[in-house]
Formats: sequence, structure tokens, C-alpha cells
Amino acid sequence: MNDLETHLVDDLRDTLQAIAREPGSVSASVYETAQMIMHLGPTPSTPAALNWIIDQQKADGGWGLVHLPDARQVVTLTAVLALHQFGQSEHTRQAKEAGLAYLHQLADQGYFMHTPSNGAELIIPKLLAEADKAGLAISHAPYQKMIEKGERRQLLVQMIPQIEKTQAIFSWEAFGTEPKPEYVDGSGGVGHSPAATARWLALAQNNPALAEKRAQVQAYLRGASTVTQIGVPDVVAAAYPTNRFEQSFVLWAMTIANLLTDGRFTPHVTPIIEALAQAMGPHGLGASDHIMPDGDDTAAALAVLKTWGMMVESSVLRHFEADSYFFAWHRELQSSVSITARALHTLSLFGETAPGPLKAMLDQQETDGRWPGDKWQCSWLYTTLHCFLAALQQGESDTAQKALDAFLRTQNEDGSWGEAAPTPVETAYALLALQAAARAGLASEAIAPSRQRGFAYLQERYQPGRPFHDKLWLTKDEYNPRQIDRAFVLCSMLAEIGDKSAW
Repeated sequence: MNDLETHLVDDLRDTLQAIAREPGSVSASVYETAQMIMHLGPTPSTPAALNWIIDQQKADGGWGLVHLPDARQVVTLTAVLALHQFGQSEHTRQAKEAGLAYLHQLADQGYFMHTPSNGAELIIPKLLAEADKAGLAISHAPYQKMIEKGERRQLLVQMIPQIEKTQAIFSWEAFGTEPKPEYVDGSGGVGHSPAATARWLALAQNNPALAEKRAQVQAYLRGASTVTQIGVPDVVAAAYPTNRFEQSFVLWAMTIANLLTDGRFTPHVTPIIEALAQAMGPHGLGASDHIMPDGDDTAAALAVLKTWGMMVESSVLRHFEADSYFFAWHRELQSSVSITARALHTLSLFGETAPGPLKAMLDQQETDGRWPGDKWQCSWLYTTLHCFLAALQQGESDTAQKALDAFLRTQNEDGSWGEAAPTPVETAYALLALQAAARAGLASEAIAPSRQRGFAYLQERYQPGRPFHDKLWLTKDEYNPRQIDRAFVLCSMLAEIGDKSAW
């Protein structure tokens, strides 16, 4: 091996060792941090946490991904409220005023929120009510659809007998009123959400019967802060813990890069495979062992286990099948084309298909060959990679060819790809797609030179051990699962080096 390949192999081994032992490595969240401050502040760390929140503010005064206004509203409203409630300095006052100006400007421009972030229909009505109570006079007009949807969702939530067994508990901070002990799961948190957990702790403070649970919750919040690697106790992760999510997705990246069974990684992959196999239950796999199974992690893990040669059945994935899509959880309001595509790709490994979801996925392809980003990931390159792989495996060659043309057409002059700006991770998505296209024999003389330029872009920016910080993933706000993004880049580069026909 040359020096570059040696470094890449060592880095991927380090990643595998980390995901085998750690609870997850997720970036800090402005939303979850601001919520925790509002519920539990002030603490000695609150000023530092507020300064961190201000550091994430964009030039226009809002927070979140500038090119996705609908994904910015929950986090901006929450940050403004936290700054208003606990900001004591002129610096925090100015940041709050800039955030308010951004929200007022949207209303003046006639902005209307259409596609919410996860849980927004529950969270936004509560945030607006709190803003009214604080005298901030934020217009409700842009959020009328979310308010109406939230009223319907609240009624549904109230009818659920065991909320802790549904994904709605991830947004418990928006509707929770009674800190029942059963809401605290085996991780010590509520719904794997620091915000929901902080809400529970605030409500439980004066209940002596909950003293033991409070200790577990406090330990959970310390862990949710530690994984951010920020070093400020009041700054917490977007979700925690996420170890099965990391394990299934990192090994899925290795699977599509033809690296899963590479002997150089076998000693590191084997214990993770065994852990995933043990964690896979009759109804699937969740982001950790303490939360309900979901269709995305289940599909990824099932593909990994099947590729490894484990005796697994596709029936576990069929639990998440609807007429025209595969879902993450029952009762979710918005479907995800990336989950549908991943499920179809996994079914193809069993020689199976799902006609309704397949047709719906094909119908969602845009005229330019792409699929747009969805509720879990903002980049079209992520969703299009998944749909492209599914189309290839399901024998939809015309659809795959259109997607291939989109990848080739949108490459930047420096060899990169990106939704809003070039990023190594999105370049890796495209490179993995081109590698799959070449293996499948799709016709295009442009594939090889495009791969070489993409690899050169990644090689120029690669530094051994360096994480990637671009936040492309979506939950209540944007985040970065460090080990997963790192694995996509490493796998794309190692696959390129291993495929001599690309050079």
C-alpha cells in the first residue's frame, strides 16, 4: 500500500473501533441546547452556552441552513427565546434583535412554512405561545399551516396510551406535562432528545419519589454534552445515544463500496456485525437499543448482515412497508424517499422488490435526473445516491442512467459536488455513485475522468484523523454524525484506489 492508502485504512479502522465502543458522536445542536437552557438555566455554564449559540448565528440573523428556510424556523425561534430569557449582555441582546429582525422580515415578505423539520407541527405552536407570553410579538402568519397541523397532532398524541413507545416522545418537550418515570428509557434520557429530557427534569425537580430517576437523567445530559466535543456542559447533541445508527450506517457505506468483507477490516467489522445481529429484533433495529426500531436503521443493518452472509430474513423490513413508501415509524406525517430507496436496495439483496414503493420512488425523480433532499438529509446528492443504487439493483436502467447524467452534469470544476457549497461528504456520495455505475456497466465515457477529478478533490483535502464538520443531516435542526460522514469519505477514496480501472 502507498502512504495515502495506509492512512485511509488506519482511519477507517479507527472509525470502526470508535463505533464499536462509543454511544455515538453527534454534533452539537442549537435547538437542543437552547431548549435545555430554557428548561434548566441559568447555570454557571449558561453564558458560555449562549455565546456558542450566538457563534452559530448566520449573517442574516437567523440560525440553520440558509438555503432551507423551512428548516430554520424551529431553531431560530428557540434561539431567540433562550437569548431573551437568559441573555444579560449587550452581545446577547444584539443577537436576539438580529434573530427577531430575520423572523419579521420573513413575515413581511409573505413567507409561508410548508415543509417542516421533524416535530415542527408540535414545537412551533408552543414556541409561538412562549414568544407571545414574553412580549416578543412574532407574527403567527408564516406558521398557520403548522399551527393547524399541530392542533390535529396534539389530539392524536393525547390518544396514545404509551407515548414512550412511539417516536412522538422525541418531541416531548413540546407537549409534556407530567414527568412519569416510565418516560426515562434505558439510556437515562427521554426519547433520545436532550430537550425532551431537560423538560422532564425541570418538571420532576420537586418530586422526591423521582430522585433516582433524576440522577439518571442528569447523567444522561452530561453524556449528551460530552459527545459534542465542545467542552461546555450546557451545549448538547442533536440526539443521544446513536450507536446502532452509527454502526449500521458506517457498515452500509462499506457495503456499497465493496469494503465490508475486505480482510484488512475483518477483525474490526466482526464484533460490530455480531452486535448488530444481536440487536436486530423481530421488528427491526433502532438508533440505539433503548429506542423503538425504525425503517432506516433496520434497512441499513439488514443489508450489512445479508452481505456479510448472516442468516437473516427480509420479513423484518416488511414491517415498515406501506402502499407507496417505506416509513421510519408508524404514524409519521412525512415520508422519506431515502428510506424507501434504502429499503428497496436492501430487498434487492434478497432478490425481492416492493412494487408500490418502487413506482413511487421512480415517480419522484425530477426531470433533471435528481431526487431532492428529504426530511432526514438536506443534500440531493445523498437522496439521489440512495435512489440510484436502488434503481440499479431493481433493474431500472433508464432511471439510473438519468441519475448518472445528473451526477456527471453537476460536478464542479474543482472536482467537487455540493448542494449549497462543495463538501467532501457530498463529493463522496457522488463518487460512490459513479463507482457503482462503472461496476454496473452504465455507458458514459465521462465516468472515469469524473471519478479521477472527484478523487483528486478529496485527496487534496484529506488529512489523517480529521473529522468533517458540514451539517447536512436533519432532525429538529441540522447536525453532523461525525463517524458516518467520515466513513463515507474514507470508503469512497479506498474504493477508488482499489479499482484500478478508474486510473
